[in-house]
Amino acid sequence: MEILTWHKSYNIGAADIDRQHRDIFRLINRVHQALASETTTEKTGDILTQLMTDVRGHFADEEKVMERAAYPLLPKHRQKHQELMATLKPLMARCGENGNIVATRLLAFLKDWWQKHILEDDARIGRHLRTNGTQARGAEISQR
Repeated sequence: MEILTWHKSYNIGAADIDRQHRDIFRLINRVHQALASETTTEKTGDILTQLMTDVRGHFADEEKVMERAAYPLLPKHRQKHQELMATLKPLMARCGENGNIVATRLLAFLKDWWQKHILEDDARIGRHLRTNGTQARGAEISQR
């Protein structure tokens, strides 16, 4: 059972970024499945750790795309990334102390944050890339 289902509307038009978003959705769904099946706290923690690693890498890649594209909202977008990571750090630490109860709250937060972030903030990046023909500057763009 999935808590997040990928829809075409989540594609921003940058193939690598879209792939990373789908991978993050898969990891969020794996956390959900682990919690639903009462998997050990350790296993759930391992998936959450992988999710955090992937999210950090994704943010770095996405910010490089925005830099190459001279995206005017990069500072604000980067700040949102930093705020998410600052919010997640203590929650991840609490997962180790309080196990799956905190992981369940974290999961609900991540689900809402990612949907909103992709559909609003990241969609703006896609529009900027398409409008400015940024593919020539190194941002891989796919057709929607």
